[in-house]
Amino acid sequence: GIRGPLLPMKTVLDRMRGLGQHVLVEATMAGDLTLRVDSPGTSVRTFYSGLTPRYRDDQEIPHVENEEDVRRCLLKIDGRKLSVAFGWQAGPLALGRGSTTSCVLCLVKNEMLVCHILLNPVELGFITYYVPVCYLDEETMQAGI
Repeated sequence: GIRGPLLPMKTVLDRMRGLGQHVLVEATMAGDLTLRVDSPGTSVRTFYSGLTPRYRDDQEIPHVENEEDVRRCLLKIDGRKLSVAFGWQAGPLALGRGSTTSCVLCLVKNEMLVCHILLNPVELGFITYYVPVCYLDEETMQAGI
């Protein structure tokens, strides 16, 4: 999973929805997240970098020599469903500035995207969204669609 300051992704996702039904989400354990929409004649990408990869407590942080060895995951998600998962950032469901401590995204290849929001103060608990994804075959994933 990746955690960090996911600045207004809700706004970005709402704007991307006007360009196409599906959003491609790619994340790396190097702390990079890319949102992409492809439509005839247009390809729009938004990049988030400097995010903090999250490892299990018992897992060592791997040393990576080159870019090809970085673990990555690509998901194809319905833009509307993904936007709903980030409704806590903006709009009528917004939690308000300072009401969250962090957001952890976990991408599970061909299964789901999990969005886990930790509330502030932590005693309030958390909110977790499970967003289904569209199946991508191995050949399509390696081509980056």
